[in-house]
Amino acid sequence: MGSIGTRYFIQAGGDYYLCPLSKNQVKAEELKKYVSDIKKKGIELEDISYDYANGKTVVIAKGYEQLYSCSLKEGKSEKIWSERRLIVYSIAHGQSQKQALQSRIDKTKQSLELLNQTRRGKKPFKDFQDFIQVAEQIITNNRVQPLFNLSFTEDVTQTHQRKYLERPAGVIEKRTYQVEFNIDLDQVEQQMELLGWQIYATNHPKKELSLADAVVAYRQEYLIEHCFGRLKGQPLSLRPMFLQREDHIKGLMRLLSIGLRLLTLVEFQVRQALELDRSKLEGIYSGNPKRATAQPTTERLLANFKEITVTVFAVGAEIYRELTTLNSLQHKILQLLNFPSDIYTCLSSQSDYPP
Repeated sequence: MGSIGTRYFIQAGGDYYLCPLSKNQVKAEELKKYVSDIKKKGIELEDISYDYANGKTVVIAKGYEQLYSCSLKEGKSEKIWSERRLIVYSIAHGQSQKQALQSRIDKTKQSLELLNQTRRGKKPFKDFQDFIQVAEQIITNNRVQPLFNLSFTEDVTQTHQRKYLERPAGVIEKRTYQVEFNIDLDQVEQQMELLGWQIYATNHPKKELSLADAVVAYRQEYLIEHCFGRLKGQPLSLRPMFLQREDHIKGLMRLLSIGLRLLTLVEFQVRQALELDRSKLEGIYSGNPKRATAQPTTERLLANFKEITVTVFAVGAEIYRELTTLNSLQHKILQLLNFPSDIYTCLSSQSDYPP
């Protein structure tokens, strides 16, 4: 989505795009410049708030925007258009990334310190080069290469061994290796400053889509990949497929697509109703009745109806049907779906309100 060709195609078609730009579209040095401009140019960041379903409004991000001129060579001609670059710092994501980086730094320090320790059961190194490779591999695995400066020393101790029985006298060499390290605090600070920042691109006019609206819109984006996951897994279970005839395969796909639409429609209706009420639904998680959510899945909603039964019995010439009484949660789900309660009770042929 973020490729320059795709963005131009959408722009040329008269449509709008909004997408984050990856490291291929915005290099590290360019991102660094966007962030450093905040201090250099005294840019005032705009707070971006999000309205949660529980009624709370929280500042989730800060950012600013700049106009950017895009160009794409197409044959001998060059296509040029303008887009808005949204430079956004996600507060929660930034804090999470900073904690993760600090954790990797601490883990690296501990691992390097363990290399210097001699203890029973520790596998000896083949040689000095092997020791260096192990230390450098620790740095690489923890992705902190530019943050650590390493220096290595090799100490050779010679011990004279006396002759004993058939063992000749000689000199035994014992080699010990040490790694010294220091952390480049300036590099750490620079990396910390860049964590949590994301560049978005859009050609949507600012008067129709503000910076805050764009961030919230992307946060609430619809991901069709979730639907594909439902097709392949439970409850639709397209895989594994044992059909061989093409018309059977096509028919199954169409049938399951109808089921997929029903799942997404139910989910959309319930989540929209909860958002309008600024409330959450409790009791749908088995084993955790107090857990609440504003974004229940259709599968979890339907699971709360799996224990209902209808009992049909005959008394003489009369046929009676008795339904399981719905509990308060089941009534609440029907209400969120905008269904009347008699959509269930009408299954009883004797009474609209069975005992």
